[in-house]
Amino acid sequence: MIGKRGQMGKIITSFPVLIGIFIVIGLFLFLSGVLAGLRGPNLEKAYFESGEEDLLLREVSIDGKEMLVFEAIVKYRQGEVEREEVDGILKEIVNKDGWCLLLAHGSGGEPGGSLGGEERENFVFENSGGVVSSLNPGSFHSVFARYRYEGLLEKLKTGFSGEEIYFEYYLGRCEK
Repeated sequence: MIGKRGQMGKIITSFPVLIGIFIVIGLFLFLSGVLAGLRGPNLEKAYFESGEEDLLLREVSIDGKEMLVFEAIVKYRQGEVEREEVDGILKEIVNKDGWCLLLAHGSGGEPGGSLGGEERENFVFENSGGVVSSLNPGSFHSVFARYRYEGLLEKLKTGFSGEEIYFEYYLGRCEK
C-alpha cells in the first residue's frame, strides 16, 4: 500500500509542474513572436551583401517624402502609394542607356516567377536610346527566369508588419 501512495504522490506533484512548464514555454513563444514583429525589417543583410548601391536601399522621394525603394514597395503593397508613383521613381533610377531594372515582390520564394495577378505587381523597365519603357506584363515571367538562370538576380527575404516579403531584383546592363 505504501508503494502505491508514493506513486500517486509523484503523479499528483508532477502534473502541476508539467502544466507550469507548458505555460512558461507558451509565454516564451508568444513574447518571441510579438517582439520579432515589433522589430521591423532587417536591411543590414542587404546592405552588407550588396554594398551601398543596392537597389532596395536607394533613397527616393514620393510626394516630397524621402524614403528607400524598399519602403516605397512596402507602402505600395499596403495601398498607401499608387502604382504610378512607384513606376515614376523606378524609371528615374534606370537612367543609363542599355540598362534594365527588374523588381519583383511577393509572398513566395521566387516572386519573379509568379504568374497571373501577382505577376502584374512586378516592375520591369528598360532604357533604350534614353527612353525608359516597361515591358509587357505577360513577358515578366520569362524575363525573370532568364536573369535568374544567369545568376544576376539579387534576392532578399524580410518580415514587415507580420508579413514575409520576398524580393528579386536587378539593376544593370540589359541581357539579351
